Amino acid sequence: MVDEFLQHTVRNNDLVLTINQRVWLALVCCPPNELGGLINRLQTNWQQQSRACLAGHLPDLCFEIGPVHELAEEHAALTEQLMDYYGQLQQSQTCSTKLLIVDDDRDIVRGVAVRLQAAGYDISTAHDGITGYEAALKTRPDAMILDMRMPGMNGMAVMSQMSQRPETRNIPVIVLSASLRDQQSALDMGARYFLDKPCDPRTLLAALHTIAVPSFT
Repeated sequence: MVDEFLQHTVRNNDLVLTINQRVWLALVCCPPNELGGLINRLQTNWQQQSRACLAGHLPDLCFEIGPVHELAEEHAALTEQLMDYYGQLQQSQTCSTKLLIVDDDRDIVRGVAVRLQAAGYDISTAHDGITGYEAALKTRPDAMILDMRMPGMNGMAVMSQMSQRPETRNIPVIVLSASLRDQQSALDMGARYFLDKPCDPRTLLAALHTIAVPSFT
C-alpha cells in the first residue's frame, strides 16, 4: 500500500525505489527549496488516506531528505552516485521489527512466537502483566501482542500503565483474547486490533503489517 501511494503521489518524472518492505527511496527532480513542501504534501496526503482507510489505522510514515545533487553534474556520474546510495541503503537498512508477546499461557506464547519468528520478526516474551509492562519499558518493542486475562496485572492494567508513560504510550497493541466481553473495553483503552483465540496466523500477520513500524540497525 505504501509503495502504491508513493508511486501515485510523486510526480511523473520522479522515481520511487523499494529498499525493503519498510523503506523507500524517492529520486526527486526539483529545486532544493521545494523539498520541504514536497514532504509536507506527502505527509498530508498519507494522513488523509489513513483517515479514509476502511481497513483501520495505517502505519505512520517518516520522511527524511537524503543527499542533494546538482543536475549540472555529468548524468552518468550522477546516476552512478545515486545507485551507489541506493545500494548502501539496501545493505544498511536491515529490518528488525521487535515484537513483545505477553500471555500467561506458555503454549500460546510458544506457538505465536514460532510463527512470527518464521515470518522474520524479532520476538521477546513475558508470561504475566507486570513482567510484560517492565519488558515494554526496557525493550521499546515496535508492537505488543497482549492477553487480557492474566494474574497479577491484567491486559487492561498493562495498557493503562503504558498509556501514562511517554516511552510506551505509542506502542501499538494487538489484543488476543478468548472472551469477546473484553473487546470493546480493550479497543476503548487504545488497542489497535482485538483478535479471538485461537487466532489465524494470517490474520495476525496482516494486523501486524499495518501497525508495526520496525527499528533499523
